Amino acid sequence: MVVKKKTPKVEAVALDDVKLKSLQDSLSVEGDSRSTELAEVLKDSLSSSDPVEQIQLISKAGFLLERLKEDESPMGPLLQASLSTLAFLFTTLPAKNPLKRAVA
Repeated sequence: MVVKKKTPKVEAVALDDVKLKSLQDSLSVEGDSRSTELAEVLKDSLSSSDPVEQIQLISKAGFLLERLKEDESPMGPLLQASLSTLAFLFTTLPAKNPLKRAVA
C-alpha cells in the first residue's frame, strides 16, 4: 500500500493596505544598526507575496533577533515595533500554516 504524503499548504500573509502601511510605518523609526536590519527584513517579508520567500525572511528575522538577544541590546522603539509585528503575524496566521511555525 502506498501512502501519499500531504503537501503542506503555504499561504502568504495577505494584509489589507491600511494594516500593511501601519506595520511598515512602525518599522521605519530610528534605531541601532542591528534593529534596523531586523526591521528591514520584516518589511521585506510583509511586502513579499511569495510564501516561501516570506518563510525564509521570517527565519532570517528570527536569527537576527537571537543575535540581538545575545548582544543584550537595549529595548528601543524599533525593536519593540519588530516584536509587535512578529506577534501580530503569529496571531493572524492559521494554526497549520508553515509560516506560523517560522514565526514561532
